[in-house]
Amino acid sequence: MTVDVIMLARGATGHLRSMTQQAINSIHASERDIQFNIIVVETINEVTYKHCTVIHPDEKFNYNKFTKIGINNLPEDSEYVFFVNNDIHVHKDCAKRLMDALLIYETVSPANPMIGQHKNLRQEYTEGFNIWHGNAEFCGWAIMMKSDLAKENKERFFPDEIEAWYSDNWLTDVLRNDGYKHALVKFAKLDHFESKTLKTISKEEHDYYTTGQKENYDKLLGGLE
Repeated sequence: MTVDVIMLARGATGHLRSMTQQAINSIHASERDIQFNIIVVETINEVTYKHCTVIHPDEKFNYNKFTKIGINNLPEDSEYVFFVNNDIHVHKDCAKRLMDALLIYETVSPANPMIGQHKNLRQEYTEGFNIWHGNAEFCGWAIMMKSDLAKENKERFFPDEIEAWYSDNWLTDVLRNDGYKHALVKFAKLDHFESKTLKTISKEEHDYYTTGQKENYDKLLGGLE
């Protein structure tokens, strides 16, 4: 069994490149019986990584556009795709637990032991689309779904108009609107170290990719059907 992984990266410093490589290594080390085909969409042309396929779009970073580049490079026979940030560490059997949950739900996220909302989960599966409040069931830094679902809905799930922040808000809106179910999986564990790349860019870029995306999100949300 092979799980395809799509990861976006911007290896502007040695620390960021090391962080991405550690994330890649943790994915490969997390499973004994599952193989991983990791696709890294890297913003900086000269940067590469081991144990993965690196794609350089050679254009300005856009989270959703780069994610679709990853989807377009999935193998034809791809069954599962795991979208993850590059500032993560994957625990043992994470992918296996998520794949089991996809027998029930269309999209799933692993629990993050580093945040309070996920430390005392009572149920194996917690349904919902909350991002930070409630039980924070929807983790924008780690989402698994069937590859066919991602391929068939890539333009709807990942619109170019939203370039970074609010991408997870949009995805939850669309999934809920279209009648899909999402769950947080208690026994799938993945550490997320939060916004490591954003902390290295200029204030102008930071504001553009974060709060600057709210207007784009609101425009799309107004036309959601």
